[in-house]
Amino acid sequence: MSSAAINERSSTSNILLTDLSATYLLRDGNFKSDDIKARLLGGSMAAKFDIQGLAQAAPRYQAQAALHSISLEQA
Repeated sequence: MSSAAINERSSTSNILLTDLSATYLLRDGNFKSDDIKARLLGGSMAAKFDIQGLAQAAPRYQAQAALHSISLEQA
């Protein structure tokens, strides 16, 4: 998956994500992405996201993210 830009707006901020890319695997009711990347707030982000048991009443979520050289003043 890739996108040139996604604009995330809320009542208090506006965050533009650019150069968003990720690969993912959806199999046996589980979702996994190990290489989510984007540029935001003047820096970059690398992330991982897992969901175990999507079809279950209470799936388990796990996320990790590393942010580099971001500026909250740009939010």
